[in-house]
Amino acid sequence: VALSVYNSMFGHFVPEQLPKLLLLNRTLPPDVPILTILSPVSTRYLAPLFDSGALSRDRIVLKTLNEVQSTTISADEVYTPVNTHFSGPIEGDATYRVARVAYGGGNVPIRERTHVLLIDRGAGTRRLSNSAALQAAMAKAIAEHADPRARNLTVLNWRPAKVLQSDIVSWRHAAVIVGPHGAGLANLIFASEGTPVVEICFDSATYRSRMACPPMYGMMGAALGLPYFVTTGQGGYSTAIKVDLPQTMAAFSQALDAAYNPEVLGLTTASKCGNSWRRQ
Repeated sequence: VALSVYNSMFGHFVPEQLPKLLLLNRTLPPDVPILTILSPVSTRYLAPLFDSGALSRDRIVLKTLNEVQSTTISADEVYTPVNTHFSGPIEGDATYRVARVAYGGGNVPIRERTHVLLIDRGAGTRRLSNSAALQAAMAKAIAEHADPRARNLTVLNWRPAKVLQSDIVSWRHAAVIVGPHGAGLANLIFASEGTPVVEICFDSATYRSRMACPPMYGMMGAALGLPYFVTTGQGGYSTAIKVDLPQTMAAFSQALDAAYNPEVLGLTTASKCGNSWRRQ
């Protein structure tokens, strides 16, 4: 069984259920069926795995949320990973395999990266209220960067494409990824190896809900071996976030340095879950 608290939510299905699904698929006998959620999100992200043969359609049992809640399934033995609604260390190696094996790798050398990817949440919660100022500041930092390769980058204001393959291309060609806490960061599974990430969290200081910004995507980034920076803006989980520009630009500058000169963070050579890589 590969189910959890927020089965059909994009920001939870991808970092939490996909790794567990692949873990069960890899470790259980091939005649054991695996139950997971049927939703637009699971359909979008499972399709490439079915098409590539990483998962067998015959083995995966897909049920809608209503079916899961109203159905009793009997079995002699039931296997399930430890399920939580936040990512954690348990997903580490499995997350890496989802990104590098199930989705076919496709690492893009740093010299071929074309943009800094800025996640745009539109009019939704945790949108960046001063996004234009952040984009302008990042464009200025890119234009003035010491490394001439970085000066060729553009800032890509990213929203999900209709076709998943388009998103995979956008994420793999990013030199740095910047975005507010939210589901868009689940696409880190498509980032090329060693891509620095800047997550903009919320402080909740002046809001009724004092929910802390969950570390789930930071855990995902760690599992993928991505240099990860976290900054804090003014706002809450259900409101817009005002970016702290000095803090975020300090993190972005370090991230951009690390993208082209990984030795600044001691990242020239790294080992991740038994897989080693060297920046190109």
